[in-house]
Amino acid sequence: MNARHCLIVLSILTYCAGCADDTFVTVSVRTSAGSLDGVAQLRVHVTNASSEDVLAYPGKTSQPLHLDTERPVTLSVEFKGWSGEAAFEVEPLSKDGTPMAYGKTRALVSKHEVTPIVVTVYPATARPEHPQGGVMSGDPLWCGPPAPADSCGPQRTCGVLCSPDTPAASMCYVAGAGGPGDSCTSNGDCAAGSQCFTFGASGCNVMTCRKYCQDDGGCSDSAAFCNVPLPCGSTTFSLCSRPCDPTLTTAHGCAPGLACFRYSGDTTDCACPGFGGVGATCTQNSGCSGQFGCAGCAAGLGCVMPTGTEAGTSNGVCRPMCKPAASGCPSGTSCHPFDDSSRGLFGFCQ
Repeated sequence: MNARHCLIVLSILTYCAGCADDTFVTVSVRTSAGSLDGVAQLRVHVTNASSEDVLAYPGKTSQPLHLDTERPVTLSVEFKGWSGEAAFEVEPLSKDGTPMAYGKTRALVSKHEVTPIVVTVYPATARPEHPQGGVMSGDPLWCGPPAPADSCGPQRTCGVLCSPDTPAASMCYVAGAGGPGDSCTSNGDCAAGSQCFTFGASGCNVMTCRKYCQDDGGCSDSAAFCNVPLPCGSTTFSLCSRPCDPTLTTAHGCAPGLACFRYSGDTTDCACPGFGGVGATCTQNSGCSGQFGCAGCAAGLGCVMPTGTEAGTSNGVCRPMCKPAASGCPSGTSCHPFDDSSRGLFGFCQ
């Protein structure tokens, strides 16, 4: 592949008679949030299945660049005698050459055409030194979330970017101090191996750190299990469940605003609470986000399904959670074990 940097924007390329036989990709760079000032240069890695070129924009010292979410900085990459799929990684650099952000995307380059792409850079993230799976792969996982030190180095972690219509992508950034279940406002608040996720439902919007895992041994708490799926593109990651007490109406073990619910096998996890009180019809434990027919239960309750059914296949009833060893059920009711309980930790009052 022969890729070289051209200081030509799309509007000029459209009318450039001398460019008729050339192939270009215009790269528009913007931030994921906020703005970046004092960007001395953009370092661009252009990669195909067998090679990589590293380009610089601007080529010489000039006025600092400003990046934000609305007005992208656009440059172009010229290809000679090649077409196919290529990856584009962008690192905004400070005056002393320190990376300030990082972003990547991929595009199909067609001969004799101008292909516009957008690369969103994420402040305080960094490009991994050793991409996983080679130069290109089915999903561009450049680092491994469960074991970030292997590809990101010490004091850094690996986070996943995920949307329904694109493959999973991952990137390295400086790790924070937040442990599993701690409140967070961004990925950088969470410790290595964890990431900041949003729990959302009607009347609830809470962000907490969650830990990636490959098996139960990768979860930091002995009562946590590696059984929470995170579908992302064609890849499914696993997260640790959150140990908590589903019998309490307070957020014991969960971040403020979340409630603890009991799931199959006496696993517990935190989620947004619903609005269903004792005896209310429900379709799931936690709160809903406006889906037709969806109904969840309030904190301290669980959606108990008829024997032999699972959540989503039939309506259940919101019932108080209890501990068989301590009961605590309202007068006139007793603590019944769940059919799928192998440890006998929790039950429901009826």
